[in-house]
Amino acid sequence: MTLTLTDYLLLLSGGLSFVVFVWLVFLKQEIKKTSIYKNQKVYNLGRFCLAILSFCLTVLSSNQLFQTSSPLILLIYSFLAVTSLQIFWWNLTYNAQEDPLSSLFLKKEQRLDLRKADLNGAYLRDANLSGAYLRGAILRGVSLSGAYLSGANLSEADLSGADLREANLSRADLSEADLREAYLREAYLRGADLSEANLSGANLSRADLSGADLSGANLSEADLSRADLSRADLSRADLGDSPKVQIANFTNTKGISPEQRAILIARGAIFDDYP
Repeated sequence: MTLTLTDYLLLLSGGLSFVVFVWLVFLKQEIKKTSIYKNQKVYNLGRFCLAILSFCLTVLSSNQLFQTSSPLILLIYSFLAVTSLQIFWWNLTYNAQEDPLSSLFLKKEQRLDLRKADLNGAYLRDANLSGAYLRGAILRGVSLSGAYLSGANLSEADLSGADLREANLSRADLSEADLREAYLREAYLRGADLSEANLSGANLSRADLSGADLSGANLSEADLSRADLSRADLSRADLGDSPKVQIANFTNTKGISPEQRAILIARGAIFDDYP
């Protein structure tokens, strides 16, 4: 059987689509293990490439349907056309919260509902609680170091004294949560909602709070040394009289009054235009 140029293009598009497809599935899992932001641009570029390849595959395989009389070849091209069209459509309707690409081979995670649950003192180190509903849960002194809580609802939860070091809390809802004396060293809180949260005495050293909402939060006596608070919202936040902000990054931080700025600079904080 002699292969035409269209056949070669079809094989090339199919092979590349499969490679990109498998790579994206594994890359998505890496993003979920680390953070929603890491490698996200590369992932989105891969989605775009897969969409283009899927479209080409759809056109080429549809064209070949009219060029063959073999039932087997007709079935193969029909399958390719339908599958590639479906993948192309998924790319067009891509949603970061419900990623249909990963759900093809990986079991869809159910949202864990633990509202008002009493998990006082529980050991949940490295647990995956992504998107879990823990509103009002009692988590005093719980060990969640290294846990994945991205997008979780922890509003009004009692996390006082909890160990959350290196935990991933990106985009988590921690509004009005009790985080007194919580250990959040090197925690990933990018884009998290910490509005009206009580963080007095909490250890937030080296934590990533970039883009977080800390409006109205109580940060008195909290350790923010070397923390990243760039683009965070600190409107009405209580930073105390002598905040621990040595080498903390306050670049483009919102809600800082001139008086607070002077105190923070004197305590070693870094602003976009100082030092």
